[in-house]
Amino acid sequence: MRPHRKSQAQRRGDSQARILGAAIDLLIEKGFDRFSIQDVGKRAHCSHELVNFYFGNKEGLLNAMAAHIIRNISEELLAIDDTPNAFERLARQIFYIGGIADRDPITFTAYLRLAGEAPFSEHLAELYRTRRAQTVDIFRQTIQSGKAMGHIRREVDVAVTAEVCYDFIRGHVDRRLLDRETAAPGEFGALIRAFVDLLRAQIAVRKRASKISEIVP
Repeated sequence: MRPHRKSQAQRRGDSQARILGAAIDLLIEKGFDRFSIQDVGKRAHCSHELVNFYFGNKEGLLNAMAAHIIRNISEELLAIDDTPNAFERLARQIFYIGGIADRDPITFTAYLRLAGEAPFSEHLAELYRTRRAQTVDIFRQTIQSGKAMGHIRREVDVAVTAEVCYDFIRGHVDRRLLDRETAAPGEFGALIRAFVDLLRAQIAVRKRASKISEIVP
């Protein structure tokens, strides 16, 4: 039997993925200003003309890299929906974002380096603003669901709490960037757990303790 031949769209997708992977590696190794489209082509084993054909220029390639990374993070974050208790789902979402540096240091480093270029590129800036809004909205939906299901206190301000969760994660990421060489083992994970415990104490509905008469015959 003849092997299945990939369609043109599949081959195009494979080529683009290979180019994006090569560009991300070069971004991490050399920084934004120290690699060229030609370098990307060599690393991806294709011509630089093909890189230009798919992405236009280096700025277009950077925008595509950021969009690729952000889309993957957002899709994985949205997939955290199999925990019945909405507060625990919120906790898992926070742990997921805070733990990217440990699970996928390449993605984490590329995300931060591209974010550093956002002030100099309106398109990148818009991508990161959209990313922030999407994440805050995911937190907001989870908190709102928790209120409706009785897992999160009814008086909790959904919008403010979602913003607090995002700002903690943002600050946590910044600290990881600055202190990762000097931090004690497990320190960053302990910080996330401490934040989640504080959040639980503030917004989660506590299970009602049974009365002694209900458990003692």
